[in-house]
Amino acid sequence: MAKVEAHGIRGNYSRWIRNWLTGRTQRVVIHDETSDPALVTSGVPQWSVLGPLLFIIYISDFDIGIISKINEFGDDTKLCHRAFTERDRATIQSDLNHKQEQKQGGACRRGSKVFKAAAAFLTRRLPWTVPL
Repeated sequence: MAKVEAHGIRGNYSRWIRNWLTGRTQRVVIHDETSDPALVTSGVPQWSVLGPLLFIIYISDFDIGIISKINEFGDDTKLCHRAFTERDRATIQSDLNHKQEQKQGGACRRGSKVFKAAAAFLTRRLPWTVPL
């Protein structure tokens, strides 16, 4: 709720959102069997009108402190940076470390997903010629 209030949503609106998000329960139904209700302590109800807005507020500061380019789609985030030199590789590593520190500090909680890193090696091929 701190991020919501930092975006200027305060007072009755903030209380309304807090009340809407707290005290929710869910249960599972398989065939004729229903589980006991379980308290939902995180997330936003799916198919809600406020869901996309709250998600945008939640990720709005995700790029702070990052040098690499960030590509985001839904809850999938990719850090992109060229790595021709040792300095380039150090930049990428620094960005990954920064995100990991945010996650451990609680500033970045995107479910229980773990940050994954992958490297793509791209080369330029010499233009091919057509024999005459």
